[in-house]
Order: sequence, then C-alpha cells, then structure tokens
Amino acid sequence: MIEDESWNVEATMHTIIHQQKDDFQLSNIDWDREIPINETTLKRCLLELANIIEEHGDIYLPIFERVHNELQGLQKRNELREYVRKISTKEAHL
Repeated sequence: MIEDESWNVEATMHTIIHQQKDDFQLSNIDWDREIPINETTLKRCLLELANIIEEHGDIYLPIFERVHNELQGLQKRNELREYVRKISTKEAHL
C-alpha cells in the first residue's frame, strides 16, 4: 500500500461518517455540526469502526489502523505539550 501524503484524518472521518451514516446507523452524532478532531472524537470513531469491521469485515481495517495511529500521535503530542509546560514553569522559577 502506498502512503498518501495528502491523507487527512479530519477529511477522511468526515467523508466516512457522512457517506455511511445511513448504511451503518451511527449513533449519537449531530450531522449538522462540524466534528472536532480530538482524543474523544478519535476514540468514538474507533469504536464505531470496530463495530463496522465486526459486521462488514476487514475491508475497513486499514481505516481503523490509520485512525488508531492518529490517536496515538495525538496522545504523544499532548504528553509532550504537558512536559513542555511543566519544564518551562520550572525554568521560570529559577
């Protein structure tokens, strides 16, 4: 599989959700508002994708993998931001 540099998790999630909402009857989503891409949204997406994969097969597994990787990357960036805040606060008190 060739990596597509232009792949964007936000655009892909929007496409998946809006194209498949009737087929998969995704729950608890307000279709008229923009969906923020954050840790909570990515986790919800993974849960929905897991259900889709269980029902429709592994064809959606690559999407699950990419969203999972995006979640891990976001979590790592959040940890690094927290570390930066922590050490910059210590430096300010020296």
